[in-house]
Amino acid sequence: MKKQISKILLSAMVLCSSVPAMSQWTVTGAVVAPTVLTNNVSVGTTVNGANIYAEKANAVTLGIKSQSAGATMFMDKGLATANAAFAYKLLGTTTWNSGMLGNSNFSIRNVVLNSFPFFINNTNDNISLCNTGGNVGIGTAAPDYKLKVSGDAMFNGVRVGKCSGGILSNTGVGSGALNLNSTGERNTSIGFESMRSNTTGSFNGTTIFYGD
Repeated sequence: MKKQISKILLSAMVLCSSVPAMSQWTVTGAVVAPTVLTNNVSVGTTVNGANIYAEKANAVTLGIKSQSAGATMFMDKGLATANAAFAYKLLGTTTWNSGMLGNSNFSIRNVVLNSFPFFINNTNDNISLCNTGGNVGIGTAAPDYKLKVSGDAMFNGVRVGKCSGGILSNTGVGSGALNLNSTGERNTSIGFESMRSNTTGSFNGTTIFYGD
């Protein structure tokens, strides 16, 4: 009997302690919403940092998963000129953001420099890199030219660069150009498979034809 009374008292205490919290929520069918719709919802903190805000002492994660179909997270602008973007902050200060910034164009914005290193035009799908300044590096983290590629490049099947051997003084342009070069230096070879069999030959001038 004493155990039963204890259980009843405990249940009453839990109910009474939950009433103030429950009064802040309205349940309509499967929809749970704040009683005052303009209120913010915080998880793990009493800070109201946003409409929905989560904070904790260690790492914070946000996950969505569908067990049978796609999982989608979306942002929907309520005004054509408004933003729909993710903001990346450092100790509360926004340093980067990405998304539809001010219109339907997608961009990545450096907030500190007020620049757009990556920009996609919504009307024609044109992509701009560093459209407000800066350099682009491929294979290098410190480009000192508008475009700097560390390594050979290929354009529509045509190789351009130092070619085989990777010797700085060689210039090869063409599929198979300087294809077997090992130690040959100061060679300039232009054309399909030009100087393809050269391995150690050096100081060869421009060749513009097919073959060796």
